[in-house]
Amino acid sequence: MLEITFVDIHFIAKDLLLVTNFIISNLFYNGIPAKKQNKQNKKQNKQKMSDNDSTIRAITP
Repeated sequence: MLEITFVDIHFIAKDLLLVTNFIISNLFYNGIPAKKQNKQNKKQNKQKMSDNDSTIRAITP
């Protein structure tokens, strides 16, 4: 016979919590909010690169 004790239920609940947390976090970070953030990061990186180019041009004769 299977005996399910309180400890077993505790570990099952813990595992379910970890799995749901993992799924929700992946959906959030790979979903629509992440795409908007990536676009903003790309714009900022382009701005940084153009700033770097202008400083390099100013230094080099």
